[in-house]
Amino acid sequence: LGNHDHAGNIQAQIDYSKISRRWSMPSNYYTVVESRNDVSIRLVILDTNPIYNEYENPKSNYSRADVERQLAWTDSVLSASEENWVVVVGHHPVYSAHPSRGNTTALVEQLNPIMEKHDVDFFIGGHDHIFQHLKDPNSKIDFFVNTAGSAVRPGSTNEMTVFAGSSPGFSLCSATETSLSIYFININGEVIYSYSRQKQ
Repeated sequence: LGNHDHAGNIQAQIDYSKISRRWSMPSNYYTVVESRNDVSIRLVILDTNPIYNEYENPKSNYSRADVERQLAWTDSVLSASEENWVVVVGHHPVYSAHPSRGNTTALVEQLNPIMEKHDVDFFIGGHDHIFQHLKDPNSKIDFFVNTAGSAVRPGSTNEMTVFAGSSPGFSLCSATETSLSIYFININGEVIYSYSRQKQ
């Protein structure tokens, strides 16, 4: 769920899961495990809006209890995870080179320590409308920002930038037992960046 979803009817999106064969969103935040050929990936899908807004906008409708509940749930899910790979997904990026938005301080301070504790492999966010791959030299996590089909902003970089690209598009992930890969694909269907994380 993104900030624009929260401006509309979130419950309608959840309810639509009950009547659609193609749409699946059982809750504001949830987890999914995909397994094939002895390879398993756990996706932890978060609703970063309460975390972001409770910190950045204290007058929002989100309470500290909402944030604590989701963070505790995230910690619990990651604690129990036994999959080959773990990918956390949220609308707001943890780290970003966007010139005006920058890092999401609330996620850096509250979510990132939980992900670090449980050796999460990838965090994938959005919100900035540009492709980004960022790496904190003190972290094992690879941080990605996915673009979308909406208006694209100019790419920008900072000291954490591995890649930045300005294009509409989407990301594709694939995995084997020893590698987890992500591909940034532009509006023409071209792979403009790829990265693989290796595991022994």
